[in-house]
Amino acid sequence: MSFWHDLRYGFRSITKNAGSSAAIILVLAVGIGASCALYSIIDGAWIHQNAFKFRGQWVALRAKFPKRDLTSWFFSAPEYFDAQRLTHVFAGVAALHHVDRNLGQGESAERVSVTEATANIFGLTNNPPLLGRTFGPDDDRPGGEKVAVISYRLWKNHFEGAGDIVGRVIKMDDQSYTVIGVMPPRYLLWGSDIWVPIGLNATATDRSIRRYWISAVLRPKISLDQATRELQRFADQTAAEHSATNPEYTGYRIWAEDVREAVIGPLKRALFVLISAVALVLLMACANVTNLMLARASARRREIATRLALGATRGRIVRQLLTEGLPLAAIAGSLGFLLAVWGVPVLISLIPPSFIAEEAEIKVNYSVLLFALTTSLIMALIFGLSPALQSSRPNFSETFKEAGRGESSNRSARRVRDLLVIAEVGLAVVILTSTGLIVQSYQQLNNVRVGFESQHLVTMRVSLPDTRYPTSGTAIRFYDNLLTNISALPGVQAAAAVSTRVTWERPDARDFIPEARSLDGSIPNAVYRVITPGYFKTMGIPILSGRAFTQQDNDNSPRVAVISNTMAKNHWPGVNPIGQRFRLGAVNSEAASVTESAADEPITIVGVVDDVVQGRTVDLPIRSEFYLPLEQQQSGAHQLALLIRTNANPSVTVPLVRAEIAKMDPQLAMFDVITGDQLIKRALGPHRLAVVLLSSFAGVALLLATIGLYAIIAFSIAQRVREIGIRIALGAQRVDVLRLIVLQGMRFVGAGLFLGLVGVFICSHLLQSFLFGVDATDLRTMLVVTVILAAVGLVACLVPARRASRVDPIVALRTE
Repeated sequence: MSFWHDLRYGFRSITKNAGSSAAIILVLAVGIGASCALYSIIDGAWIHQNAFKFRGQWVALRAKFPKRDLTSWFFSAPEYFDAQRLTHVFAGVAALHHVDRNLGQGESAERVSVTEATANIFGLTNNPPLLGRTFGPDDDRPGGEKVAVISYRLWKNHFEGAGDIVGRVIKMDDQSYTVIGVMPPRYLLWGSDIWVPIGLNATATDRSIRRYWISAVLRPKISLDQATRELQRFADQTAAEHSATNPEYTGYRIWAEDVREAVIGPLKRALFVLISAVALVLLMACANVTNLMLARASARRREIATRLALGATRGRIVRQLLTEGLPLAAIAGSLGFLLAVWGVPVLISLIPPSFIAEEAEIKVNYSVLLFALTTSLIMALIFGLSPALQSSRPNFSETFKEAGRGESSNRSARRVRDLLVIAEVGLAVVILTSTGLIVQSYQQLNNVRVGFESQHLVTMRVSLPDTRYPTSGTAIRFYDNLLTNISALPGVQAAAAVSTRVTWERPDARDFIPEARSLDGSIPNAVYRVITPGYFKTMGIPILSGRAFTQQDNDNSPRVAVISNTMAKNHWPGVNPIGQRFRLGAVNSEAASVTESAADEPITIVGVVDDVVQGRTVDLPIRSEFYLPLEQQQSGAHQLALLIRTNANPSVTVPLVRAEIAKMDPQLAMFDVITGDQLIKRALGPHRLAVVLLSSFAGVALLLATIGLYAIIAFSIAQRVREIGIRIALGAQRVDVLRLIVLQGMRFVGAGLFLGLVGVFICSHLLQSFLFGVDATDLRTMLVVTVILAAVGLVACLVPARRASRVDPIVALRTE
């Protein structure tokens, strides 16, 4: 019964102390709301990002070939069958290969992601199909029946949830497949919508053709480190057996990487910033509320002392004060939950879609409500415990003397309150400084020269099936005709095609051997793209010297290349690179299959162009890069991206381009449409997210620091009304009272600023990895933050100080 009595008293005290109660609820609601929003994102994008039910940790294998300075995700069929023998490490091992194909024909044609996989790929995730069945051993063999399993999303969107989908024949790139199953929602394995058997030949012996990913699930008691050690022993054995026939195995290494880490990697940096900011805001909220609760408890010290003197136990008092905090926490938790409901969609709109697994369900659900209530309860205990303990052990003589004077002299309570205010200011310094540094970093990134003109640029992909375009020549002729037709469209200024688009797709890389360098030396490597004439004009990439490609750079003319400015400086320093020659080596890229092919015919450099950003974010270092004409480098001619520069709105140009493609081949699908400005936004995505989030939390931190400082000064004045009245009655000027109180508050501010700056220096090595072009101990930023917080602190002190300086001495002397 005493619990319910204390709870009812807690609700009555909310209305009795409306001002402080509102402040406590507001502060707690902000902290809890931020925590709930963060939990929703982590739960949907990381903990439960998909519907997979793994029997262990899901990993993908990666290999390094030191002799060729190559790290690759790709393996050969014999290497996959070798890995299957590691049954003491893996619960299952599967091979897969990702391709894009055209689904359907005519206007209904759609570009879909397809994964060719071994039959056990579904067994790894332990998810039964929603409809039909998955692959069996008879399906996954060379020459087996062409069957397919489709995703729930594709079934609903493309086939409108047809009940007779199992057994239906579908067309992909003019080949017929029978649908045998539909997977459940949120089962987008490797980002695909369709899975087909890969049909690997177990008798294959060629280890140099590496085009398959190897995915596996670790056994429950096997850690990632243990798996890597076992894989290295396996790699050493492979090298010992096959180095004679495959020299690339010298120094061969294999290790396992967590698949979810690879998917969530870019988002994790932003989440780390978010977690840090929310943690600091929660600490500030706890400090703030604890301070307010201490103030409220101090005002009740005479009441509590009286109850103790009349026989109440200390445990009873502590329990009462803790219980009285529950209504405040419950209301704050409910408001925090509502703030999360509103805030999560806003946060999601700031996160680039590529940073979250497809079909990940990020929403505020019952688990978030439970999290909010749990957080509220924990915070109620945290901010209620210190006041309860302080109030339950009073000095009776001092307490009753204070009652007569109308003031509190409990040094221990004041010391705790003072330290909490100092801590709040210090945490605000850390958050505001971090925000200032990341804002500067974002400005630096915005000023980075991307190397191309993003405005009025639109790009899309068109993929040509081998069945209708059996040779590279037929594919090239299609693109030539298509680009000619697109160039004639209204508003189109230039058009071209490229193998990989900047910032959107990971570029291929390849070894090259300058003609003057001995083959026995180290072989350099550079990013390369295959392009059509007009690419540099369409992209707005300046030509620094020489010329661009023309229609005369075809298969019947000498082989040529255009190189980047960085490549010219790195490999032909002090020499005019125009006319220099090099030979192509092996493809040496994480983004392409590992092969041993090399070209004997030398390539002549005919032009040098400005550098262009190459990675998916603009802060990655620029590597050497060269460009090859499509007519002379016909590999990959079936998979090109179109680039169009137009003075019209992209929403007008895109339908016209789609119509031109349909005229030439109604069965082709246009996909991956994106503007140049969107390419830049993607490259700035993680940094932009961090700026927005930290700026938001910096504002909250500034507000909390102001509230905390104001509250402690106002409470201190309320406790010293009689003293202030006596001072004024004895002749003290109002300006003296004003100075006294402001100096008292600014001591807290000064101590907090010093503590915060020390914290910034201590944490600088952690923050530096998130910055670009800015030092984590930038003195200018620290000076600006110090001035801002000092000004805010001064205002927070002046408001209650001015009120105190106007105290009527007669009224003050009557106060008890």
